[in-house]
Amino acid sequence: VMVLMVYLHCRGPNDEDKVSNKTRIWNNSEQRFSLQPQAIQTYKEIYRIVSGQLLHDNTAHLFLNLCALAELRTTERDMYNTWGTCTRFGAFFLSILVTTGYCTNLFTYRFSPHNIQRFTTGFSGVVFALKTYKNCYEPGLATVGIPLLTDFVCVDTDLHVPRYMAHFLQLGLVSVLVPSANLWSHIGGIAAGYIVVLIEPLIFVIW
Repeated sequence: VMVLMVYLHCRGPNDEDKVSNKTRIWNNSEQRFSLQPQAIQTYKEIYRIVSGQLLHDNTAHLFLNLCALAELRTTERDMYNTWGTCTRFGAFFLSILVTTGYCTNLFTYRFSPHNIQRFTTGFSGVVFALKTYKNCYEPGLATVGIPLLTDFVCVDTDLHVPRYMAHFLQLGLVSVLVPSANLWSHIGGIAAGYIVVLIEPLIFVIW
């Protein structure tokens, strides 16, 4: 997934070209595949639920999400060991991806109707879903922070909280530090994490 996101980002223009709007074709493509609630609800463009989460606005956005995924590598490895095969793990990971996109679309449409035409991109919703999933199974305390270079650099606070609260406080921290981030995407990710925890036994039986 990380390689795919980097590939899609490298296929597009650099950040300066995006800002100056020199590459209209890529901008139109970004809008076509981004997660936009109005297009999903009105035109039934369901593919946006997945494609919008694999695109990123700029290199910094991609970098932060890659660092967050790298920080969760132990969670992903434990998930793979639980599911046993690449096919089953892929199906489980896809369920997280789809559930996150659906929750983001639903929450935006229901609770923030003025944003239904907003083009949303980024994998951060899935990151919050994975964090929520992880915190539901791991007891103890967690440090609230934002990973930048995983084990080397991290924007951490001195606040240690129970793990079941950590993703909520991290949501607040991200909203303060990055006010332009899509709040409903992150909330959708948290909701998706809880949903996947609840339906995980059913997914395991099916696969």
